[in-house]
Amino acid sequence: NERSAAQGFFESAVRLDPENGQFCRDLGRFFRETDAEESRKWLIQSLIVHRPDRQAHLDLARLYESKALAESAAREYELYARYHRGRRARKAEIRAGSLRNEIRMMREMRE
Repeated sequence: NERSAAQGFFESAVRLDPENGQFCRDLGRFFRETDAEESRKWLIQSLIVHRPDRQAHLDLARLYESKALAESAAREYELYARYHRGRRARKAEIRAGSLRNEIRMMREMRE
């Protein structure tokens, strides 16, 4: 099927050039909907081999947020905003702030 072929393509690309952060990030994006842990592994690998991969921070933030991991999501949005400029960075800052506020409110409710 097409999904298996795509997975094979991405995995082959990473095997051929494991130091290519974009290949690792693409593989992480591929798994985002079907295997969160595998997605996380490849997005983090992208950052290990290519530190300034700003897009991987945004992808990780979205993955963490989809899994209700607000603290991790906020941290990744903040890292994305730190390394990026413009409107998208501002949106990431706003989202991180919103998540931080939600976290703070949840903590206050527990106390």
